[in-house]
Amino acid sequence: MAPHSVPRLLRAVLTLAGVSALAVSVPVAAHADPATSTDLQAKIDQNTRDLAQAVKDFDLARAELTGTKVIADTVAAKLSPLDLPAPPRASSLIDQVTPGNRMPLADSVRDMTEARTELAAEKSRLEGLIATQMQREQELGTKKSGLEATARQLKAEKDAAAERTAEQQRQQQTASRSSSTPRTTSAQPSNVTPPSVSGKAGVAVQFAYAQLGKPYVFGAAGPGSYDCSGLTMAAWGAAGVGIGGHQTNAQWAATTRISRSQLQPGDLVFMYGLGHVGIYVGSNQVIHAPQPGESVKITSIDAFGSYDGAGRVRA
Repeated sequence: MAPHSVPRLLRAVLTLAGVSALAVSVPVAAHADPATSTDLQAKIDQNTRDLAQAVKDFDLARAELTGTKVIADTVAAKLSPLDLPAPPRASSLIDQVTPGNRMPLADSVRDMTEARTELAAEKSRLEGLIATQMQREQELGTKKSGLEATARQLKAEKDAAAERTAEQQRQQQTASRSSSTPRTTSAQPSNVTPPSVSGKAGVAVQFAYAQLGKPYVFGAAGPGSYDCSGLTMAAWGAAGVGIGGHQTNAQWAATTRISRSQLQPGDLVFMYGLGHVGIYVGSNQVIHAPQPGESVKITSIDAFGSYDGAGRVRA
């Protein structure tokens, strides 16, 4: 294995990935402080973008580390039979054979020595690369965990603000002795009945509806919790169809590009630089697993503030 062949092999085994992160919408209720609500939404939006990028970076670092370890194991396996005590000097071996066989034997000894030297050097280089990649994976994992914690904190602040607004509305209702029902904001449409869809796409959509309300957990693919690509993978898996695995980039590559006007229930919708994915269920809505602190829900595509494109599953 010549040293220059390793980078090509490394590139061949690496994959990009992305799993979920996504903006949450904070409704501005009737009596909320507009400045406070706007500031909180801005923080949520920025943290969502940062988290989406951190998830992609972390998954890429993990894939690179996995690929490097595969190559290192291959190099070690090739080196092991050669990693023996140094062979006798070529000249002493050559002296012991007939003149007609001296040239082939000399070439064989030199080839083995050069191969061992090259493989040992490559093994050392890969060990250093693995150490560097492990450190980067750890740093990115810490960054991702911090952003996930911030997402949960901001979600709690959003819920508290919504509760304060609801309490203000209840107090005003009592004070005015009004019989009207105060306006409330629901995270879900009032009608959560699955659309009538035939075939495998219908199975995937029905499955997605059945997961509404289950919590987001990074890396989860059911049955009790999901991240974004875990949900879409499980939904189409229920229909017996693979969509590239548990990574948004892989699911993007495994589906056929379609325009937004061509969207049909069961299609995948990608957002945030391929950092998030959901399953289209009709009426401009997707079911998706948002981010830490939230649960699987239905959201309008327009509410994301980011749209990369859509993919049709090759069922």
